[in-house]
Amino acid sequence: MKNGIECGVGEILITSVDQDGTMNGFDIELIDKVTSVVNVPVIASGGMGSIPDFLDAVLEGHADAVAMASILHYKRIAIQDIRDEALRQNIMVRTYEN
Repeated sequence: MKNGIECGVGEILITSVDQDGTMNGFDIELIDKVTSVVNVPVIASGGMGSIPDFLDAVLEGHADAVAMASILHYKRIAIQDIRDEALRQNIMVRTYEN
């Protein structure tokens, strides 16, 4: 990670292989350890199964962004519901028009 930052990476995508695909939430401890030592944006990936999982990654893990795959692909949660909750929690999300 340190080598990547020294080489000028613009962001870090971090995935816990233990959590990926489980829909049991992100590895918050891992995300927090990374965000506490780097000065580039961190994207949390792997494990999102609910809106609280998203909130934990951002509010507890301090992730700058969250990657979501199967939860959206299989329509388990609507993207608008995630966005609405993020806004309620004062988490900045991109705006767009349908």
